[in-house]
Amino acid sequence: MDTGKTIFAQLMDFLPVYEFHKSVQRSNGHYKVKHFSCWNQFLCMAFAQLSYRHHSLMVTTNLAFEELAQIFGSERLTGCLA
Repeated sequence: MDTGKTIFAQLMDFLPVYEFHKSVQRSNGHYKVKHFSCWNQFLCMAFAQLSYRHHSLMVTTNLAFEELAQIFGSERLTGCLA
């Protein structure tokens, strides 16, 4: 087991990121997106779904800010959630 990554990060490594981005391009899913990319939105929603959150607001209310940076692996993504 890779001790340097969270289980969530290890699960996300199995996802075909290239196929995800192709799908976003095909459906024009990035239309009018300014800061929070479709991939970041997906990561946030996947985390909420896998941790049985009822809505994404619970992601930020149940965890310390420092824990979010470790889970998402990005200070920028964590800043978008705060």
